[in-house]
Amino acid sequence: MGEVQELRGVRLFLDGMFKPALSPRNLYLALYCIPELLGMQRITDSVITPGGHVLQGIVIIAESHVAIAQTPEHGFIDISTCAPEKLNDSVVIQYVEDILHFQTAKVWKQRWET
Repeated sequence: MGEVQELRGVRLFLDGMFKPALSPRNLYLALYCIPELLGMQRITDSVITPGGHVLQGIVIIAESHVAIAQTPEHGFIDISTCAPEKLNDSVVIQYVEDILHFQTAKVWKQRWET
């Protein structure tokens, strides 16, 4: 039987609004840049799914995922990683507020270990 390994990770979730609304191109660029800023490795290209009033996208990273969604009333940014030492909250918040014009209303950070 193999060695049992402990798992640990962290999830950062931002709730707010994009002003002005995100375009599919800017969403794609954000999903490219956020992992780069955090030193995380993308293992897929960004997948963008515009549909009706919702624009959402995800990129799978070696450490987990980065997801962004936008509705007319809200914006959500979700970064989950099993490399918590790489997740720098202030870098993410500064990027999304300065570059994406995200108005952060709430921030949640959840850590887990097994």
